[in-house]
Amino acid sequence: MRPHKKNTPLRRLLKIAILATIITATLYLYSIHTVHYSTTESIRIDIPSGSSMSQIAQILKNKSLINSTTFFKIYARLSDNERTVKAGRYQIEPDMTPAGILNFLAHPTNGEISFTIPEGFTIYEIDEKLNKEGLITAGAFIEAAKNPTDAQLTAYPFLTKGASLEGFLFPDTYLVFAQGFTPNELIEKMLSNFEKRVHEGGVLHISAVKSDTIDQIIMASILEKEVRSQEDLALVSGLLWNRIGKEWPLQVDASILYEREISANSADVSRELSLSDLKKNSPYNTYTKLGFPPTPICNPGLATIKAAANPIESEFWFYLTDAKGKAHFARTNAEHEKNKDLFLR
Repeated sequence: MRPHKKNTPLRRLLKIAILATIITATLYLYSIHTVHYSTTESIRIDIPSGSSMSQIAQILKNKSLINSTTFFKIYARLSDNERTVKAGRYQIEPDMTPAGILNFLAHPTNGEISFTIPEGFTIYEIDEKLNKEGLITAGAFIEAAKNPTDAQLTAYPFLTKGASLEGFLFPDTYLVFAQGFTPNELIEKMLSNFEKRVHEGGVLHISAVKSDTIDQIIMASILEKEVRSQEDLALVSGLLWNRIGKEWPLQVDASILYEREISANSADVSRELSLSDLKKNSPYNTYTKLGFPPTPICNPGLATIKAAANPIESEFWFYLTDAKGKAHFARTNAEHEKNKDLFLR
């Protein structure tokens, strides 16, 4: 009978070391292994925004770029590239190894990256986001948006010379090349998208009187910042158009906050308003000035533009939004004060 060998700490460490070596060697061999193709043409893949590493691995597996999703995920985690892969569109060469593919996807200069501009972003917020993504130096997008080119003014009749592009930069997800990126590259895509979705889509007839178009875009920009529930958009739109028609002040906070961004040339401003702010004499202060602010105050989305162009008429003159984002309407100031007691205090 053979003597029983004790599983000493040294023996356990040796087993762990051997296992780690086997795993490391396996992963290394996997990382340098190339899937062989009968074609030499590059393979296009699209990585949607918010994709997990499991989803990315499955996309690669479906395109036969890797053999094992499990090994790819493990290798991604161990190589510290798991969280650096960017959404976008890439052309993968068929002779690339899994390690090469991962490195390629982790460096967005290699392809078109996906860049999302949320509805209601101002040119200052877009600039801030582009800067955080490393695509521009701070202020570059603001400068381009404030100074449209002659070609842009000619191509898009809804633009006004001397005015910024605020309001006409359609919020959406765009594919852009990070390498050699310029603000005007994105601006052109956004203006073209606005024309296609808003004008050609029949939401606004922007070939009509330009002042009518800009008024509707200004209204849409106010709705985008002021109304949090999509179901309330058209009703608030009707209320605010009534105020314009009856020469009541619009009394919206968002226009005052937008002027702060203009003054700071940045989105990094305080969002708190005081009583003195509401009394300030300014073209963007819709508490003291009748009519619209002089420009759109953000870039509205399609649903909001539709609501601005198709308001619902009502007897309401007042509204407020509670903490849950629901709008509450009133016909008189007394009803409005009661709503304040019920939903804000």
